[in-house]
Amino acid sequence: MKLPALSPAFALRRRRPCCLILAVAMILAGTLILNGCSLARPEKRPISLRVASTIVPKEPGKRLMMTPILIPVGLMAIIGDALIVHPISEIDDSWRHATRYCSAGYGRPGHYVSDAASMPLRAVGLPLVLLVNYPARLLADLPPVPGSQSERPPDFFSWRGDERRE
Repeated sequence: MKLPALSPAFALRRRRPCCLILAVAMILAGTLILNGCSLARPEKRPISLRVASTIVPKEPGKRLMMTPILIPVGLMAIIGDALIVHPISEIDDSWRHATRYCSAGYGRPGHYVSDAASMPLRAVGLPLVLLVNYPARLLADLPPVPGSQSERPPDFFSWRGDERRE
């Protein structure tokens, strides 16, 4: 009796869909757990704040009746903040930090030769700093770089007439 060859393609064909669903759920849960520290500030989660201000009622009875709707909608808002809005909002800070770090001291008058000699090192260093800084900003609550999008007021993401209901 001949055994079938166990190639990687053969192993992938035999996977069940539940394994894929479990893997996606684990990645999603891990991302949400690791983003917990960086999503502590309210300005980092505009979707969940918008959901809380518009559809969550103040009265306990109404809130209890809305629970079957609020739990999935709130969970999707938190996932949207953690996986879409927060990573996009941190690109600006990471880029500014990396360019500021790699261009420190560049363009000084009378230092053309040393600036030109350090250009290859700066060109190699910029992606390295960016690759370290971007995940660090996604996982930890690092201070914003001066002049970046994060220095805007917390209501920057809100629309007109978007006050919290009383």
